[in-house]
Formats: sequence, C-alpha cells, structure tokens
Amino acid sequence: SVARTHGVMCASTARGGQAKGPTLNEDGSVKSEAEEYGIKHFSIRELGRPFHPERWHNVLRDFELFSGVMRAKGCFWTTAEPGTRVDYSLVGNIANLIINTTWADVGMAMLKQGLEDGRFADRRSSVEGALQRLTADMSRLKGEGLWHPVTHDRRVDLVFIGDIQKMDEDRIRSAVQDAMLTEQEFEDFLAGRGPKPAEYANPFKMVPRCVKI
Repeated sequence: SVARTHGVMCASTARGGQAKGPTLNEDGSVKSEAEEYGIKHFSIRELGRPFHPERWHNVLRDFELFSGVMRAKGCFWTTAEPGTRVDYSLVGNIANLIINTTWADVGMAMLKQGLEDGRFADRRSSVEGALQRLTADMSRLKGEGLWHPVTHDRRVDLVFIGDIQKMDEDRIRSAVQDAMLTEQEFEDFLAGRGPKPAEYANPFKMVPRCVKI
C-alpha cells in the first residue's frame, strides 16, 4: 500500500542517514511514481456544476467501481443543499463524509448577517478577523481560477490514487460526470426552473456537521 511504501522509505532514510536516490530506467531517465510503485493518481475538478444528490450517492455506493482505489479525497456540493460543502475521503474500503467548513462566499454571508442582526455582538472582533481571512481566501481563489461567476467557489474537487493496473480512471471519470447535473438540468437550476433544493431527496442529510448553514 501507499502507507507501507512510505513507511519503508522513512525507515531506510532513518537507518542510512540519507534518502534513497531516484530509481532510474535503463536509459538513465527517472522512473515515474507509477513505474516504480505501481500506483497512479488523477483529479477531477468542475467549477459551478453540482451533483444530482441521488445519482452521486449511488456512485459512492458502487464499491466495485472503486476497486483499485487506495485513497481518495476532496469536496463536493449537491442541488439538495447548494450552500453546503461536503468533504469526502476514502482509504481502502472506508469512506467518510463530513461537513467541516463552508464555501467562502457562504461563510462571508453568514458572518455579515450575524453582525447585522446582532448575533455576534459579543465576538465582533473575532468575527471581523474571520471576515478578513475569508476576503483573502476569496481573492486567492479568484487568482487561482477557482471562482465561478454565478456559483462562486462551489465546486466538485476530487483526487483519486490507486493501483495502476486495477483502478479504472476512465470509468470513474464517466461515473462522476454522469452524476453531475446535465447542461439542461444546470441551466434550469440556475434559472430556478428545476426542482427546489427541498424537493430533492437528500441522502446526505445525516452527514456529521461541524458547521450549520
């Protein structure tokens, strides 16, 4: 596994006092991670377009699809709760979901509203500091191209690491794309013509929450 490989590398370094140099091919070129350890990774990033909650939930329950995946992590959002960021991690066969933070623009709106209605009157200084940090985060996201003109920093952002022989990248990519709203669904969603968030079945409503939206 990745963990075992890392452990061997650390132990070797500790004993020898020097890190092991890169492994070379016969022509002198450095072996890639995939060639040396038999693993590869890929990422999927989609700005603005959310998952259909039930379609995405069905993908996450397809254990056979993720055979060969050693590790996965990232964040996503769905039409059932457009303002909620869900963080996702997968290690082996163990998957975890948690709502641990907010999208930057959602957090900004929550804090500003709390200051206006007096909810944060006793912690005004700390809230103003948080607003400054969120403002900096939003500037950074815009600079990195992670800002959608309508949905702002909401995105699907996933990374998969797995066995080069067993992890089916094309199939996973296709399943993830199919779980997102179609172009027509997304157009209707932005225009308010599709189902309202409360009208979607929400299979993620029981995900543990460290923040309330």
